[in-house]
Amino acid sequence: MTTLLWIRCKITYRILVELGWWRSLFVVGLLLFGFFKLFTEIDANLLLGGWIVLVFSIHATRTDKNFLAQTAIPVPYLFLIEYLLISLPILIYFIVNQQFIHFFISLNLLIAVAFTRFTIQLKQLQSFSFTFIPPYLFEWRAGLRQSWSFLLLIYVIAFALSQNETMLIFCLIILIAYFSTFCQHSESLVLVQLSYTRPQTFLLSKVFAHVFWVIVFLSPLLTLFFIYHPHLWLIGLIILIISISNQAFAVFQKYASWQANLPLPQNAVLNMFFLFSFVIPFLIPVGVFMLIRAYRKAITNLSLII
Repeated sequence: MTTLLWIRCKITYRILVELGWWRSLFVVGLLLFGFFKLFTEIDANLLLGGWIVLVFSIHATRTDKNFLAQTAIPVPYLFLIEYLLISLPILIYFIVNQQFIHFFISLNLLIAVAFTRFTIQLKQLQSFSFTFIPPYLFEWRAGLRQSWSFLLLIYVIAFALSQNETMLIFCLIILIAYFSTFCQHSESLVLVQLSYTRPQTFLLSKVFAHVFWVIVFLSPLLTLFFIYHPHLWLIGLIILIISISNQAFAVFQKYASWQANLPLPQNAVLNMFFLFSFVIPFLIPVGVFMLIRAYRKAITNLSLII
């Protein structure tokens, strides 16, 4: 069990090395900021319930249970250690704020989750075809099949906490960031050629289609935001502009680094940095520069494809 935990630590270390230390520090800082805002704004009962639901959803969809069951590792105890490690910020928060009842409830529920054998087959979760999405938007069809349960959880949290503007904005930012991940895998050359015209026309048609569906999927939460917080209409408008810009950058960056049938994990950090360049005002010029640069590189790269 110790060896497996050590392997997981090494995998995490390699991910950080691949991202680069400065990028890793940036991402960790953003996560800490998000946790801080979450802890200061959300009710302790909602925090406890939401976290346990999240841990249970992770546990119920794990794909390594059958493999671990064939080893001599005491699997429930391994799960418990892992869940305790990822729950440390929540547990520390309860202790610091002297919410000892929530702390002990968290421990008991984490133990219960770790010893639960309930499993949801991912193939069943991905069985929805999402045929209402046009076939040429294969990125969205694939992304929604793989992550609809996570997105549903974000929508539930947003609807439940819609009267809290901070949490609603936080959920919108998560959705905007997650939708950009749909553009992190290059399609085959044939798919590009089927819809290829001129590089400029190809890119603009892609951006228009992606932006349209981003607005469609964000519109329920934006509607809630304008209903419950009409005095913050300018922030809602800014969020809409950010969502459009972020999706355009995701498309441009995808084709700026496009290679047939290859994943583009390096774009994840760039997309995240671009998103927060618009959230943090003094970084906006950097975001504009990144958008123009990605567009130009995409035009150059597409010109070499055919």
